[in-house]
Amino acid sequence: MSYPVLYHPSEVDFVHFGLGILKDTIQCLVTEEINGRFDLELHYPVSGALFNKINVDFLIKVDCGHHHRSKNQRFRIDRIDKSTNNIIKIFASHISKETKNFVLNPTINPINNTAHEALTMWQNNIIGAHPFTAESDIQARHSTNLSILNHPNARSALGGNSGSILDVWGGEFNFDNYHIRLLSNRGSTSNTLISYGRNLIDLKQEENISNTITSIYPFVRFQEQNVERFLTLSPNPILHSNNAYLFSHHRTLALDLSDYFENDEAPCLVKLRELAENYLLKNNIGVPKISISLKFLDLTKVLDSQSLPYERLNLCDIVPVRIEKLGIETTAKVVRVVWNVLKDEFDTIDLGDIRKTLGDKIREIERDVSIINRNTTDSILAANGKNTVFFGPSVPIGNRIGDVWYFNNGNEIILMKIWDGLGWQNMELSGDQITTGTINAANVNVINVNANSITTGILNGLRFVARGSVHDITIDEGEIRISGRGFRSDLGVMDEEELD
Repeated sequence: MSYPVLYHPSEVDFVHFGLGILKDTIQCLVTEEINGRFDLELHYPVSGALFNKINVDFLIKVDCGHHHRSKNQRFRIDRIDKSTNNIIKIFASHISKETKNFVLNPTINPINNTAHEALTMWQNNIIGAHPFTAESDIQARHSTNLSILNHPNARSALGGNSGSILDVWGGEFNFDNYHIRLLSNRGSTSNTLISYGRNLIDLKQEENISNTITSIYPFVRFQEQNVERFLTLSPNPILHSNNAYLFSHHRTLALDLSDYFENDEAPCLVKLRELAENYLLKNNIGVPKISISLKFLDLTKVLDSQSLPYERLNLCDIVPVRIEKLGIETTAKVVRVVWNVLKDEFDTIDLGDIRKTLGDKIREIERDVSIINRNTTDSILAANGKNTVFFGPSVPIGNRIGDVWYFNNGNEIILMKIWDGLGWQNMELSGDQITTGTINAANVNVINVNANSITTGILNGLRFVARGSVHDITIDEGEIRISGRGFRSDLGVMDEEELD
């Protein structure tokens, strides 16, 4: 068992015990995600010996993993919530997030540099005295523009914005207090075996398995005498993965490979088949995506007796997963960990694909709108925790009313469809509309859309709900029509008491 240690905000020497050891701590959890959140939540009683010394901006030192780079990590208190049961909840961010308090020299532009060279430039161009150091093992050479116009602070230049170091060079960050590492692979391959179907039961994973793409229908579009034609594989147009026979039914992805043929290149069956077979292999078609949350208390249920100890797993590690019911062996990455400071062990470990936020997805669309044509349909959970947001060309099945599906129609237009319970209803957004507006997937609304993009034509299908009643909004050549209870046409306003 170990305990958090409290320090004064201006402390620079962390060898001693600072203001004292928080021995009365009831709970202390540290959550870290790949290139994402890294924060601490601590519960402390008002009767605790150090209660009167705990304040916002003070520092807390804890271990947050078994790796030596996870020891003695410092977190700065952001917020303290007081509850009615004489316990306070302390929320703190890892000290590395203080990079957001600094700005960069506006002229820094890494040109044809490795990631290490780019980080060195980043470190040397932070304005003012600072404690940060940075390094990387990524040798690929790229260029970017870290202008202050695109990156308002040093943190956003590291990652989170288009053109940031993480965005351009890729990799996985490891934050060790003020020392920052961008590694090509932060974790290692673990011998710990997760055996799904035999000693791991997860209903959500059942859904992932049933929705696995097993087959592809590749085709090429081309013009012949001003008529659009299609070339498919003949005589068997559908390619099945090696695992397709393991599933009770096949799910086929319509795969448009036209972008891989030059405009003046005649479509060729040999090249089409080669591209399709490579797609099957590179995208693991027929292998379920793994999304598993492991609780430490379930240790004896989820581990093979011959496996390495569960505690050996760390963030970014690659873990073998066996799906007994299908006879498939695959791998998953540790994408999120929750460390129990008081018990010196992991409370929760999440395995699966790296979860991308809606903002990440929109930035991908802005960066290369055509890439959606080349990937299977992906999905994320909306911020409301209920709806699903789908991305990609394969027609998904909506889970509940209000789900959203984005895909490219081939003309640099992103189609947005909303699930109404029976099928997908259309809504079209052009690329400039996405960059000037905001898509709020949490409530499945379109907000802040640039008025310049709807000055002509008809925009319909927009809805809002007031006290359970659905109201439709139609914009036709500048005229706005709102139907439904609560809109007073004589005043042209919404009756506030009718709104939720």
